[in-house]
Amino acid sequence: MKPDALLTSDGHYDRSAIMTDAHRQRRLMARHGWTWSRCLRFSWTKARVMRERLNTASNKPVRALVSPTPEGVDALYMAITGRNVSAADMVRLADRMASLSN
Repeated sequence: MKPDALLTSDGHYDRSAIMTDAHRQRRLMARHGWTWSRCLRFSWTKARVMRERLNTASNKPVRALVSPTPEGVDALYMAITGRNVSAADMVRLADRMASLSN
């Protein structure tokens, strides 16, 4: 099943695909004690999450873990090693960052 198969091309719920997915879940999970209603709820939840991701993925800005500033690098270095970065390392890093941005 394709990742976006529970939604139509315009982003609406594809009820037929959701029911098909629920039947597939029922066949797979019946031996584990899942009821039909649990499988149907699982498929609807999966469709809701897909729709939410579809609606918010393009609107969210991509954020880095650490901003490429000397303060951010110093904080990351401190978190990893437990000690402050030396001034010489900061100069080398600044030169390396400047060369990457060009």
